[in-house]
Amino acid sequence: MRLTEVWSHARATRAGFIAAVAALVLWPLHAVLGAVVRPAFVAALAVTAACGGSLLFMGIADLLTIARSRRVLPARIFDLAFAAALTVPSVLALTALLA
Repeated sequence: MRLTEVWSHARATRAGFIAAVAALVLWPLHAVLGAVVRPAFVAALAVTAACGGSLLFMGIADLLTIARSRRVLPARIFDLAFAAALTVPSVLALTALLA
């Protein structure tokens, strides 16, 4: 079994988006309830950061190793922007929560 059969760009995007939405839903609850939802909030942020990091890695590896036409390049740049939008805020929030 190859790694690409288990973890793909589509799966990372889907899982990251779902985890990010879960973190956005848990954020106000964490502000009100605190310790009750903290483990779920931290887990959602961690999954979001991991998926975003893997998307960044896959996107950069794709840009550096595979020659793409100019028509595909904007989609790859969007993928990198989406990955950064998943990774950076979730890592910053995790750093603030766990510090």
